[in-house]
Amino acid sequence: MKINTFIFKVASLCNLNCKYCYVYNKGDSSFKKQPKHMSAFTFELALNKIIAYAEENNISTVNINFHGGEPLLMGYDRAEKFLDILRKTFSNSRVNYSSTIQTNGLLLDEKFINLFIDKNIGIYISSDGTSEMNDRYRVDFSDIGIGMRLENKLDLISTTPLNKNFRGFLCVIDLQNDPEEIYFYFKRYNPFLVDFLLPLNNYKSPPAEEIKFYGEWLIKLFNVYMNDISNNFRIRYFDDIILKILKKSASHTKELLIPIIIETNGQIELDDTLKVANGAALNMNIQEESINSLLKNERFNLIEKEMTNLPNACQACPVNDICHGGHISHRYSDNNNFDNPSIFCEALYMLIEHVSVHLEQVIAASKKSSSENLV
Repeated sequence: MKINTFIFKVASLCNLNCKYCYVYNKGDSSFKKQPKHMSAFTFELALNKIIAYAEENNISTVNINFHGGEPLLMGYDRAEKFLDILRKTFSNSRVNYSSTIQTNGLLLDEKFINLFIDKNIGIYISSDGTSEMNDRYRVDFSDIGIGMRLENKLDLISTTPLNKNFRGFLCVIDLQNDPEEIYFYFKRYNPFLVDFLLPLNNYKSPPAEEIKFYGEWLIKLFNVYMNDISNNFRIRYFDDIILKILKKSASHTKELLIPIIIETNGQIELDDTLKVANGAALNMNIQEESINSLLKNERFNLIEKEMTNLPNACQACPVNDICHGGHISHRYSDNNNFDNPSIFCEALYMLIEHVSVHLEQVIAASKKSSSENLV
């Protein structure tokens, strides 16, 4: 299994105190042991080891993404230096790269935006929806919502020419929010992509609401998405389901879908979402080990195995080739580890069944129209 996505925690702290944050507010305190910023030495060393791994394993392109904490806390000068190192290091190799930054948006200004345009870094912004929706959970350390402050930044980054590298939004689903309202709110900023994420619950920490309500929420959003004839952006999760139903995409691939995290001190970890599923730590550091050494790590191999193997309870499910048991973090329990269907199984099944019926209707209507045109 090949690894093609690497997330650099260039800043360990955040300027927000989001109430649902899995890094800072779910019991994990490892960030307190990290340097506030990654050093240029650690960054360049990690890039060279990623390139060596990619060349050795015939990987033509890797994803180098910037995250935090809040990555813009690294400051403009450090960001510019890191992006120069990124471009220079890869220019001396046979490996290509794509790169994005995931930010809460509050520190964005024209100087940062133009830097990312110049260095071809895609910009994704975390948002729960409208200003009022953001104010519910996305707050600063004075417990003040950030809604209007973020909206001002969205007005900035969505205007020409500053919108050139604005890619879209990452949105955690909140059942209190209307999916249609969120959809059209995001649309007004002309994103390329929106990622809607189910909350990071599992069997150890289940959601308070009935699971079926998440299915109903997703179905409503899907219907809005399909019925919008002037649609100008993608919803990744829906598109992935459609492609899998149409057999245009595999439910799992030989690339590791959970990215590898490199912390500010060079520590190598699994995806942050696993912090709510018995931990993401691998007890490895990029300054001491190669990327290939991951293949000998017990925790890494466990996650790889669990991602590849279908949970026992999913074996007879008619849609297991579409969801493959759900996101790995949603499958965790103290008793069975990851050998469970997603805690959101009922919602996923409802959605996949609904999408399947929709596609059948679209295909049938298309065939009927074609037949009538031949008469």
